[in-house]
Amino acid sequence: MDQTPVMVVRDRAGHTTGFQLEKLDALHMQEVLQPLVDREPVLCTDGASV
Repeated sequence: MDQTPVMVVRDRAGHTTGFQLEKLDALHMQEVLQPLVDREPVLCTDGASV
């Protein structure tokens, strides 16, 4: 079964966006998050190992 990694990002104002990741690893997540996140964020995750 093929799985496609997807990351959903929501800010405190309720704005939501989603991204299909090429691979589920820290490098690909950083590429998506870096332009969106302040320098001092609070990050909540589902507990994935990345």
